[in-house]
Amino acid sequence: NKKVQQYSESAISLYVQIFIVLCLTDYECPDKPVFHPSRLVVRRDDPADATCLCKSPCDGESSHLEVSLGQTFKQENGTKLLWKVDKMTRWETSPICFYDHEDLKQCCSRLAVTVYQPPDLVSINYLNHTGPLTEGHVYTLQCTVENVAPVGSLSVMFYRGQEALGPSQSRNNSEKKPVTEIFTLNIKPTGEDQEGHYWCEAKLELGPEGPQIPPVEKSQNLTATVHCESHNETNTPQTFETSCFQTIWLNIKCLGKVTRAVSLLLGIDSRNVWIPTGPMEYCSSEILYI
Repeated sequence: NKKVQQYSESAISLYVQIFIVLCLTDYECPDKPVFHPSRLVVRRDDPADATCLCKSPCDGESSHLEVSLGQTFKQENGTKLLWKVDKMTRWETSPICFYDHEDLKQCCSRLAVTVYQPPDLVSINYLNHTGPLTEGHVYTLQCTVENVAPVGSLSVMFYRGQEALGPSQSRNNSEKKPVTEIFTLNIKPTGEDQEGHYWCEAKLELGPEGPQIPPVEKSQNLTATVHCESHNETNTPQTFETSCFQTIWLNIKCLGKVTRAVSLLLGIDSRNVWIPTGPMEYCSSEILYI
């Protein structure tokens, strides 16, 4: 049953930990066993295998391969030991290959195993903000990476269109099991960001022993709608007297910079054109008039 299985796994884990402590006393012994590959990187639930080679005085009686998962086999009179796993179901495992000295000590090597899992989901949003952005204000982008392992190998980059925003971000975390991490970046949008988009990318950098193409997951695009801080340098409403059917041209400014000229064809009656002081959609031709 489940309790028996948990007890069995705990007992195996404890045995391996105790054995590692005993084995470390002769970790630097001459002619110690050699694992191929020297480091194993495997995706969760995938098969895996490794080989341990030991030289004389290692032989079939003195050589051993201790594992917490999978099967072991001896070949070539015990100087070649094989480890095979049909399905990697443990997040932490570290096979130990050793042989016995005549002085009853043991010469050991340990295989470093990295079990990885790409994130289930990568998403991006604004922290504590919804709706349009205002030019010149500071906002925080938030990239959430869900159920990724190992998080210490995770690298996250923010983008605006195809432009990378700053250096990549990572975590100094030794957790082996999947976790969810949140990364943030402060931005200060300008008019050039109008109708652009932000996104983030999560990459597992697993080293030369990992996949030739590192696992990468991208978020959805977060469209940026930018409003002007104020298109009125005096920050007060402005009115323009017009006669019937007169066309007027107005230069709309954002942060003191002319962004676009817009025109209004007014009706039969003379009207006042009022330029409000509050935020308006960037480069918009929406001018209120009464």
